[in-house]
Amino acid sequence: MEFTKEYVGKVLNGEVESVRARKVEIIGKMASIFKKIEIEDVGSSKFVATNFVICVNCNKIYAEGGGKMRKHAAMCRNKEAVSKSAATTKADVTEALAKYFARSAKPLNFLECSEFRKLCEDLLTLGQGTSLEIDSKSIMPSRKTVKHRLMEGLELEIENIKKMLEPAVKSISISFMLDFGKCHDNFLAIKCSYLMEHTNENGT
Repeated sequence: MEFTKEYVGKVLNGEVESVRARKVEIIGKMASIFKKIEIEDVGSSKFVATNFVICVNCNKIYAEGGGKMRKHAAMCRNKEAVSKSAATTKADVTEALAKYFARSAKPLNFLECSEFRKLCEDLLTLGQGTSLEIDSKSIMPSRKTVKHRLMEGLELEIENIKKMLEPAVKSISISFMLDFGKCHDNFLAIKCSYLMEHTNENGT
């Protein structure tokens, strides 16, 4: 008995009265992705195998053994691997935003801008390889949270800079320049120039 893809789809969706369909396990490499579709023979009440399979992840129907079926299987395996991998957490997003604001010197009130938050959510959706929208409340940090992480990172960076400049300060080989608004709008920038002694491998 021959069935068309359209008819099989209608039976699965309950659009054909008094005719049932079922999904059965298949054997082989694609068993985790697809199930065989069987349609009930009304006359005998037995289920008859069709030439179609259905994806267990997205419910798309394909001709069994066709090229599109194999291509879709590869795509679904990749999506499955992504979904099983460690998902992006709020801590990950907080870290990324703290780095962005530290590098860009943008004001933290950007985080209260709905357009900026929506951009972040859209990028997270793309990064996680899913068509489902990100729940902003569960993964987007507050301005206060990002500020706290940003200050932690800056304090560590300041300590590293102090250690790097300490020899130059002791030898008075350093000069400072203050700048307000020219290099960075509305920011007081402290720039320094310094000389460091460098010893070559030969000791010179």
